[in-house]
Amino acid sequence: MLLKLLIRLRPAGAAVVSLKDAGSYGSRIQEVGVPVHALGIRGPAQIPMAAVTLRRLVREIRPDLVHGWMYHGSVAALAAAAVGRGRIPVVWNIRQSLGALHAERRMTRGVIRLAAALSSRATSIVYNATASAAQHAAFGFAAGRSVILPNGFDTDRYRPDGAARLRVRAELGIPADALIVGLVGRWHPVKDHGTFVRAASIMGRQVPECFFVLAGSGVTAGNEALRQLIESVGLPPDRVRLLGNVKDTAPLTASFDVAACSSISEAFPNVLGEAMATGVPCVCTDVGDARRILGEAGAIVQPGRPQEFAQACVEILRAGEGHRRLLGERGRARIIDQFSIGAVADQYSELYCRILATPSRLGSE
Repeated sequence: MLLKLLIRLRPAGAAVVSLKDAGSYGSRIQEVGVPVHALGIRGPAQIPMAAVTLRRLVREIRPDLVHGWMYHGSVAALAAAAVGRGRIPVVWNIRQSLGALHAERRMTRGVIRLAAALSSRATSIVYNATASAAQHAAFGFAAGRSVILPNGFDTDRYRPDGAARLRVRAELGIPADALIVGLVGRWHPVKDHGTFVRAASIMGRQVPECFFVLAGSGVTAGNEALRQLIESVGLPPDRVRLLGNVKDTAPLTASFDVAACSSISEAFPNVLGEAMATGVPCVCTDVGDARRILGEAGAIVQPGRPQEFAQACVEILRAGEGHRRLLGERGRARIIDQFSIGAVADQYSELYCRILATPSRLGSE
């Protein structure tokens, strides 16, 4: 989402500071013309040197506004603003729900509690879902700072693509006329791959021509826990493709017949909006704002219920290509109408300008 905003807004003089390394998006952000500075934090031992580097960067860049992304980045944004000259406004961007705090690492839980205690110092706190804002307010985040700005989607990039559908299937060794249920999400407890794999084993028995494609960081054949899970439910390995991290998910998503999201906690699932923009019907758990996003473009089921999840997918698969196309058209129209990246980027620009009390928009557009 940060990359999409930078592409759209092209803010003059912007810079990105990553607490760890530049990551998979670092080079893509720099291609937009925005420098990326990596602090290289791998653990507590690197924090003192990172603080010195951050102080130097702030004094070189001299920002008018600091925007922190995610919990760690938001807390760091307050520290960055504190070493700048004058009073620098700080915007936080909280991009998840608190429905599964227990699934986070102990240090992350500590940072979340620290963020709640410091939240009144932020000028604005952006949430990408109303459910997330309510959860964080109940947890102790300053409710009066809340701003709801949804995720935005590039509907030119994520669109129905028959050629990509055939090409991806050929690359994965899946017949062109087979059915694919796909899940894109990193290996993490909140993504609940267990529910999806158990549901897949049920789907596989009811719809034998179905294949299952999983992508995301850590979702590989080398993941022993995932491999054992697949074996334990009797899901035939030749029906499963584990792709790991995929740099461009647009063509992969276009190859799906049903896009799945089995998470136990989300705020605004990006994969849901991307699949809808691509014209793929979706089955998603009732987390965050998923119900509001999906509308009538698929099915919503309760988290942690493999049988219910499988049944929803099977109904869409058995309904036929025409029905799936209808659901996909509804979903794409909904994303274009309510969640296009252009409209959302304008909302971010207006927020920045309101905070900085400038009448004109940021960037070159």
